[in-house]
Amino acid sequence: NLKGVYPMIYHNFYKENISWIGDAVKEGVRGIDGRFPLYAGLHLPDFKDDVELRAGVKCALDNGAGGVSLFGDVTDNVLDVLKEFHKYKNV
Repeated sequence: NLKGVYPMIYHNFYKENISWIGDAVKEGVRGIDGRFPLYAGLHLPDFKDDVELRAGVKCALDNGAGGVSLFGDVTDNVLDVLKEFHKYKNV
């Protein structure tokens, strides 16, 4: 009886670019077939700046993630990026 899953979609660990986040989310969402939401686990140190973080969150949400979970130092800048997606989806 899962309420959701939070896979670690750490693109840099696999030496992938940011668009890979969307591919991994899409594959995961397809695999769980709507039984519960997937929240993409993003590793903050893997993003060079707010522009990259914004792109990573967007890739996740555009490919079916119910939101994101963040691992690393959540700064005010990170929170500002997340606020941009507040109306977009449950982040």
